[in-house]
Amino acid sequence: MALRLALIAAIATVVAGFSVGVRAFRDHESFARLGLNTHLVWGPSGSAEPVLREIRGLGIESVREEFPWRLVEPEQGRFDWRHTDDLMEAASRTGVDVLGILAYSAPWASSDPTGDDERYPPRDPSDYARYAAAVVQRYGPAGSFWQERGDLERRPLRAVELWNEPWTHSTWKPDPDVEAYARLVRAATEAIRAVEPETTIAIAGDLLQVRTDGAVAEWLAGLLRVDPTLPRVVDVYSVHPYPDPRTAGPYDDREDGRWDFRRIELLRHVDDSLPIWITEIGWSTADTDDSVSERTQAEYVEGAIRRALGEWGGAVERVFVYSFDRDTGDRGDREGNYGLRRRDGTLKPAADVLREAGRSSPGR
Repeated sequence: MALRLALIAAIATVVAGFSVGVRAFRDHESFARLGLNTHLVWGPSGSAEPVLREIRGLGIESVREEFPWRLVEPEQGRFDWRHTDDLMEAASRTGVDVLGILAYSAPWASSDPTGDDERYPPRDPSDYARYAAAVVQRYGPAGSFWQERGDLERRPLRAVELWNEPWTHSTWKPDPDVEAYARLVRAATEAIRAVEPETTIAIAGDLLQVRTDGAVAEWLAGLLRVDPTLPRVVDVYSVHPYPDPRTAGPYDDREDGRWDFRRIELLRHVDDSLPIWITEIGWSTADTDDSVSERTQAEYVEGAIRRALGEWGGAVERVFVYSFDRDTGDRGDREGNYGLRRRDGTLKPAADVLREAGRSSPGR
C-alpha cells in the first residue's frame, strides 16, 4: 500500500501542470507517460499480440520497439514489411502505442570497411532517410498499412527515435561521431517531415560519449556545437540514464552527477529547449557483480519513476522501462536478465510497480 501511495503521489504531482508539448501527442492522450521496451519484432508471426495483451493488462499503453532496417529493407529498394506489419497489427488489436526505433544499418548500406556490420552508420545518410520515410509512410496516421487493413482500428506510428545510443562505440562504430550523427538526423528529419510532418522525432540527447579510447567526451554539447539549430527541427531528447556502477539506484547521488541518475539535471544545463524522454532505464537481476536482486530492481524502478515524473516532471515527459523480455536462463548473463519476466514467464516484483504506476498515470 505504501508503494502504491508513493507512486500515485509522485505521478499526480505533475498531472495538473502537465502539458504534452510535442506536436504529435497534443491530441493523442492515450500515449501514456509510462512504457516498456520490447523486442517483439524478432519473434515468429502472431507472437507479439499475447505479450502486448499482458503489457496492456499491467495498465501500460506504450512500448518502444525496433523497426530494424535490415529486416525492413534487406536489399536496396526492396521492402519487406512482414515483421513490422505483425507488430502493428498486434498493437492495434491490443490498444498499445509504439515508439519506433529506426536502426541500425542494413548490411548493404553499412559503412563497415570489412563487411556488413549493422552497428556501423550508413555510408550515405540519404539511404537511411529513405528508409525512415518509408516506415512512417507505411505506419503513420495516413499510412498505407492502415489503408490496406480496413479491419483494424488505426493505432498509427506517431513517434520515432533516430538510431539507438549513437553516443557509444558499441552501437555507432568505430566510435561516436557527433558530426556524422547530425548529418543523419538532418537527412532523416527532412524525409520524415515530407511524408508525415506531425511525427514526433526523438534524437539521442545523452550527456557523454562512450569511446574505445576511454576519453570523457561530451555528446549533446558536441552535437549542438556542430549543429546549433538542430533542436528547432526535432522534438525530443531520448536519454538512457543508467547509473555507474550499474548496481546504484536512482537516488544514489555521487559527488560527480555525470555518473548517476542526475545526468537528467545536467542535460538541462546543456539545453532545456526540448522535453526529455527516458527511453531506457533498468537494472539486471543476473548473478553478476553488476546486477541486483529482484526486490532491489523493483525498488529502483519505483524510484526512477518517482524521481523522473515527480521531481523532474516539468522536463521528463515519458519513461520506458527496460525491458519486458524474458530472462535468458543464463544467470551469468547480465544483458539477458534485465527483463521484468523470469525465464518461465512469471513476473518479477518490478512488474507490480509498473502495474500500480500505470493505474495512476496521466492519460488513463
